Amino acid sequence: MRVFVSNIPEEGIKLNTREPLLIEGVTLAGPVTVSLNVQKVGSRVIVSGGFSCSVEKLQCGYCLEFFTAAIESDFYVECQPVTAIDMEEGEHELCASDLDVAFYENDEIDLTELVREQVLLGIPMNPVCSRSCKGLCPVCGVNRNKQNCDCSTAAVDSRFKVLMKLKGEKNGEPNK
Repeated sequence: MRVFVSNIPEEGIKLNTREPLLIEGVTLAGPVTVSLNVQKVGSRVIVSGGFSCSVEKLQCGYCLEFFTAAIESDFYVECQPVTAIDMEEGEHELCASDLDVAFYENDEIDLTELVREQVLLGIPMNPVCSRSCKGLCPVCGVNRNKQNCDCSTAAVDSRFKVLMKLKGEKNGEPNK
């Protein structure tokens, strides 16, 4: 999806589409449903809207099982033309408002790349398969969603381990 800035009418453009996206390292279960409003304000272009998609092969941060998750997100991006000032080398300090800014060249904006970035930002950093996920046992490593274990998970302060050895205890429980 490419938009030419000079072709954007005064009332803007509304786009509703389903786009198949290829994203390195991400497996999508199908096309991404995208709803965009593209509005021109001087030389800037405001792109707002949202997307929804399903991502396969996410690994749960608690139980390490793979699962598929539906992801939805709204976004707002201001596209500005690349100028000679933007291309200066060296260090530039970013402020919070700079994070919602993208740049375009030659009167053309690649909306596919913009949506691809937003999908990547929408994937959780630590995905969890469900709110009720019990995770792995920290002692034996069994997946507690599939099987119960009898491991004691009582946390013992490491500073008291020497005292427990003197008393004849293991993990806070008397030796049998």
